[in-house]
Parts: sequence; C-alpha cells; structure tokens
Amino acid sequence: MFALKNTADDAVVGAALAALKNADPVELAYGEYVLNKSEAEETFLSHFRENMRLDENFNPQPGSIAKSPVDIEEFIIYNPGEYPTTCPKGNLIQNTSIHVVIHFKAERPGLRGLFGKYVDITVHRDVDNLYFLKSE
Repeated sequence: MFALKNTADDAVVGAALAALKNADPVELAYGEYVLNKSEAEETFLSHFRENMRLDENFNPQPGSIAKSPVDIEEFIIYNPGEYPTTCPKGNLIQNTSIHVVIHFKAERPGLRGLFGKYVDITVHRDVDNLYFLKSE
C-alpha cells in the first residue's frame, strides 16, 4: 500500500514541478516568482493525467494504479501577496507554491478477503520551487 501512495505522490510532485515552470519571465527578471495560474493549472493537469495514466476525465486507463476516477479535491496556486499563509491542511506556505490534494481507490495488494478489494488513497502535497535573486 505504501508503494501505491508513493507512486501517486511522485505523480503529483512531478506534475506540480512541471507546472512551476509557468513563471512570468518579466516578473522573474525583477526577482518575483509569479505563476500564470491558468497555464500552471493546465500544465499540472496534463502532466498529472499522464503520470497517473488517466484519460481526460481522470478515469484510469490500463496500467494505472487507480481503480476509480481520481478526484482532485484541492488545487491552489499561491503567488506573492498570497503568502505567508497556511494551506487548508495546515502547512505553512512561505513561497510561490502549488497545493494539491487527490483521492482515489487502488487495488489492495494483500489481505483482500479480510479488508476488501480496494483501499482509499489520499495524497496531500505543497510543492514550491524556491527562487530568489541575491542582492549584494
């Protein structure tokens, strides 16, 4: 079960890191790491579906660890001026970040007769890419 959650966690982190590349280059030149929220969300969703082997509606395709549609319960992009704050799960946000919570059912790897065929998996991640210019 830990391997299933780890795989989903890697899918979320990989997609969030891809989305963090959608920074405004003009703002970067002035030392502000500001994400274009619509582009970052689109990039995240595209990479997340690919990482988890999901179709456009977040239903599992062959080879996916998910055995039910994947629900993105929370998706928040924090830009400068929106932090410091805490995410809905209580983690401190101090940098430009992407907050994600997903939920899905996966096939239980063992003890199915005792605990049922499926297990609920929830992954919560706050991903940032700390960037700043050093002033001398």
